[in-house]
Amino acid sequence: MRIPVAGLVLALAATHAAPAHAAPDDAAIDARLAFVEAVLAREEGKLRTWRESWISTFSALALLQLGLGGATTDPAVRGTALIGGTKTVLAVASILAVPSTAIKASSTLRALGARTPRERRARLAAAERLLEASASEARFRRSWIPLVAGAFLNLGGATVMWAGYHRPGAGWFGLGSGVVVGQLFYQTQPTGAISAWAAYTRALQQGKPLPSVSLVVKEPAIRWSLAPSAGGLVVQGTF
Repeated sequence: MRIPVAGLVLALAATHAAPAHAAPDDAAIDARLAFVEAVLAREEGKLRTWRESWISTFSALALLQLGLGGATTDPAVRGTALIGGTKTVLAVASILAVPSTAIKASSTLRALGARTPRERRARLAAAERLLEASASEARFRRSWIPLVAGAFLNLGGATVMWAGYHRPGAGWFGLGSGVVVGQLFYQTQPTGAISAWAAYTRALQQGKPLPSVSLVVKEPAIRWSLAPSAGGLVVQGTF
């Protein structure tokens, strides 16, 4: 069989000129990097504010309650204070135990170079890993595990008050207040990394342009703040 030499040369040239999976060009790399960096910068501030606010609040409550429990001579008051203080100490420990990649993600990226195309590609790969990790951690914080752990903690404290100190009223109050605080803690945490990572991967898979960060980063359903009052502190929530 005779194969024209000219046809064979053209076929080989076409094969090398059109690879099956072309790498993204510099403009696409820059767009993806800008999207991921914007999300990480936004989530860094939000997660730091949420985390530090709750650590400060729980720490102050723990010191107040444990100090009261150590100073009072009333067994019932001591039991209530010590149980409440123990619960808040465990709450602080739970915050510290869960990784918080998003708090340092944006700062980590700023230390990486982005002058050459090669550096920008490496920076994008690092940014994608950081955003994926941030989304995974946020999904864990919004999973059923923290809710169940908080429920067992509040039920345990109420049981001790009922059975150990024979104070069902204080037990019910501790259970109710613990559930309210637990829901505020659960609902106010930032979850923008979850929706941003989902939108990012979906756009890449479908070959579509990346959406605006403001459209995919969702705010918590509940916002809260602490305000001083005559009796102590008041929790203010916006739904």
